[in-house]
Amino acid sequence: MLGAWESVPDNEDCSKESNEIPDAASRPIAADESPSMEYISSDGKQEKELEPDDDPEKNESQGREIRNASAEQTSLSAASESEPLRSDSELACPIEIERQLLKIEIAFEEKRKSSELKVVPPDFETLPDRDFIDRHFVQSWHTIKQKYAYASKVNELDPKHGRIREIAANLRLHKDEYSSLPHIRTNLAYMHYLCGQTSDAMEELEWEIQYFRSSLEGATYLNAAFFATELGEPIKALFYLESYFFATFDPSSDANAWFVLLDLILTTGISACFHLLNRHAEENREMLYESLVYVLLRGKDRS
Repeated sequence: MLGAWESVPDNEDCSKESNEIPDAASRPIAADESPSMEYISSDGKQEKELEPDDDPEKNESQGREIRNASAEQTSLSAASESEPLRSDSELACPIEIERQLLKIEIAFEEKRKSSELKVVPPDFETLPDRDFIDRHFVQSWHTIKQKYAYASKVNELDPKHGRIREIAANLRLHKDEYSSLPHIRTNLAYMHYLCGQTSDAMEELEWEIQYFRSSLEGATYLNAAFFATELGEPIKALFYLESYFFATFDPSSDANAWFVLLDLILTTGISACFHLLNRHAEENREMLYESLVYVLLRGKDRS
């Protein structure tokens, strides 16, 4: 029985008090109760922490990975903050380079397409070798020179007039009698070419180049390259043009032949000559470097 001083609490108050949950932080922990692994996140949601692993080595490895990731993030943040902004001139540099490359490609392409080899006429002014010729040879050589000069003057270099065939016959006699003398075959090769015998002309020059390399003139290499081109042998033509420029190591010494050489490099895909030319070239290296750039650009377009 309740005393007069005691009163029964209202149902509403009892309900309110029964629904309240004591704060976990203020609630005492029982002896047999493990500490709670839950925490309250910043958004008010109750989340569960990761329980520590019983393996101390694994815990140490995980901690090291976390520290390394944190240090890497800090380093990246510092690098991004310290990296200077690129100026307008630096941003425009690739455009200027592209413009220069395009300029080189256009200029070289036009010159390459308009360049072609032409056969070099014979030189009868130079005697094969003064130390190994007699008076009879000198007189005969002088006669051949006059015959060719007259045939050229009256425009009768065509074999149908018979003058060139006569000169070729005289040169063959000299070749057989004085086989150890240079330059005879180079002039005979030109006569073969005028008679439409390009293969015979090529054969004469190949023999000359093989056995008289030390006394060869540039015209011999140019004509050999020309005949090889006419016979559809680009690799052989490239070899003779390379030999021609290895005598001077200067691309500007014969710009027309140089651009034919570039065309042959693109045709054959063989550009090894640039290495040797670069090692020995003393003049016009700029033209050599621009040629290499052009070959690289055109080779990329063809691949």
